[in-house]
Amino acid sequence: MSNDKRRRPPVGHLEAAFGISLDPELLERALTHRSFAYENGGLPTNERLEFLGDSVLGVVITAALFHNHPDLPEGQLAKLRASVVNMRALADVARGLGPQGLGPYLLLGKGEETTGGRDKASILADTLEALLGAIYLQYGLDTASIVIHRLFDPLMADSAGRGAALDWKTSLQELTAALGVGVPEYRIDDAGPDHAKTFTAWVVVAGQRYGGAEGRSKKEAEQRAAEAAWRTLSEQVAEPTEVPPDQPTTAPDAAAPTGPAGRPRRRASPFRRPVPCRRRPTGCRSRIRTRPAADVPELPEVETVRQGLARWVTGRRFAVVDVRHPRAIRRHLPGAAHFAAVLAGRQVVDVRRRGKYLWLPLDSGDAVIGHLGMSGQLLMQPAGTPDETHLRIRFTFDDGGPELRFVDQRTFGGLSYSEGGADLPTEIAHIARDPMDPEFSDTAFVAAIRRRRTEVKRALLDQTLISGVGNIYADEALWRARLHGLRPTAALTGPAVIRLLGHVRDVLGAAIKAGGTSFDALYVDVNGESGYFDRSLDVYGREGLPCHRCGAPIRREPFMNRSSFSCPRCQPRPRLPRP
Repeated sequence: MSNDKRRRPPVGHLEAAFGISLDPELLERALTHRSFAYENGGLPTNERLEFLGDSVLGVVITAALFHNHPDLPEGQLAKLRASVVNMRALADVARGLGPQGLGPYLLLGKGEETTGGRDKASILADTLEALLGAIYLQYGLDTASIVIHRLFDPLMADSAGRGAALDWKTSLQELTAALGVGVPEYRIDDAGPDHAKTFTAWVVVAGQRYGGAEGRSKKEAEQRAAEAAWRTLSEQVAEPTEVPPDQPTTAPDAAAPTGPAGRPRRRASPFRRPVPCRRRPTGCRSRIRTRPAADVPELPEVETVRQGLARWVTGRRFAVVDVRHPRAIRRHLPGAAHFAAVLAGRQVVDVRRRGKYLWLPLDSGDAVIGHLGMSGQLLMQPAGTPDETHLRIRFTFDDGGPELRFVDQRTFGGLSYSEGGADLPTEIAHIARDPMDPEFSDTAFVAAIRRRRTEVKRALLDQTLISGVGNIYADEALWRARLHGLRPTAALTGPAVIRLLGHVRDVLGAAIKAGGTSFDALYVDVNGESGYFDRSLDVYGREGLPCHRCGAPIRREPFMNRSSFSCPRCQPRPRLPRP
C-alpha cells in the first residue's frame, strides 16, 4: 500500500460531503492523478473521468442558470456559467469537501507532493470533475444533478447576486463607486521559496483595510481579499439603523426625516392605509430566532405594491421624470434622457403584475416595467417631501399631487421602458403565470412539473414553470404539504401536485392580506409600511423552534446561498437511490 493511501483520511467523510457512497474502484480511479500513475507502473489515471465530469457539470449548471434566470440574455448567462465553471471556483468547492477538503485524499506523485500539489487549484478542480464523472457513471444524471446542485448552488447564487460583475475585484469596484468611497487599493506580501510561494493580499477602501487573504498567485489572493471586502461592505450597507425610541412623531404636514435605505421614518401620512396594530405580544420578539438571508420580494410583496400603485397612479399623467442614478435604468439602453423624454406627458392607464415584475401600461400603448430586486421600493410621497438617501428615480404628475419615487439601496432592482408593452411586455412574456392568475392551468402545471428532472422546491422557484413563488412561501407551502424540498418532481403523483398547488395558493393569499413579509426595513409598500405575515410563518426563519404541528425542532439547511426551513419529522428528507 502506498504512503498516500495510508495517510489518507477515511473516505466516508468525503462520501458524506457528496451525500452518497461510491464504488471503491471508481473512487480510487477518480482520485488518481497522472503523476501518481506514472510513478506506480502506469496505473489508469482520472483524466477520462475528468473529461466526463466536466461535461456533466456543464450541462447541469447551464440548465440551472437557464431556468433560474429567465430574464437574462445568452451573453450574460454565458458569463454566469463561466463564473461558476472555472478552475478557481471548482478548486474552492473542492477545498470545502469534508472536514479537511479534497486535498488529503489525492493520490499524487512525489514531484507534485513536494511542490504543494494537494492545494493546487488545477489538480483540485480536475479531481472534483473526475469525482462528478464517477458519480454520473454509477448513479446516472438525476443523482449527479442533485449532488452538483448541493455543491454549486451557493456559488451560482453568489455570482447572480453580484449584479453585472462576475469577479470579486470588479464587484468590489462597482460597490465602492456606488458608495462614493473611492477606488480599492491592493497590497501584496509574499513568502516561501520560489517554487512554492504563497501570497497574502489586503485591500484598502476609504482608509480601512480588509482581507489578509492567501493564494498561490497574486491574482488569487487579490480576488479573495476583494471578496472579503465586498461581503463586509455589503453587510454594512444592508444593516438597518435603529430609530431612537424617543424619536418624536412629526406632524402630518411636517418634513419627514429619512431613515435607513431611504425609507421615511414613521410619520402621520395622508397616504397610509389603516393596518392592524403591529405591536408584538410579550415574548413574541424572539419568535423568529435567526434572521434569514435577504430574499427578493415575492409575489405577495409585489402584489401589495401593485395594489397601492393602482390606487395612487392610475389615470394620472407624468409631468417630469428625473433619473437620479443611471444604474436604476440600466436595461434602457438609450439612456436617462431618452427614458425621461418618452415618459413625459404619458398617462398611466393601469398597474399590472406578472410574477415578481410590475408594469404600468401607458396611453401610448407602451409600458414602464419595474423589478424591485432585493431592496427596491416604489413609494408615494407628498410633493416637497425631502429626498430619500437612496432615491434613484422621481416621477412627478401634472396634477401636482403625490410623487412616485423609486428608492433602492443596493440598486439591484430597476425600471425600463417597453415599446408596445401595454398588454404584456415582450421582455417578461416568457415568465409563467402565477398560481393566483385566473388563467393559470393546474393541468398543464402538473404535467410540466412531473416531466422535470429536478427537486420540488427548485420547481416552485422556476419562473418559467410557475412565477411569483420565492424562498419564503415555497418553504411554507412545502411544510403544509408535508413535502421536503429535495423530493424529486418525477416521484410526485398528480393529486400530490394539486394538493401542493392548493397550499401554495393558501399561503400566498394569506400573505397578500397581511401585506407580505418584512424582516427588515428594505421591503415596504407604497406608503412605507412593512408587511406583517412574518407573524404567521409556520416554518421559515424558525430554526430550533417547535414545529406547530408535531413539536419537533425546525431545521435549517443551506439552499442556493440562502436557507431552507423544514420539519424533520413532518418533512423527512428523501433517500438518494442506491447503486
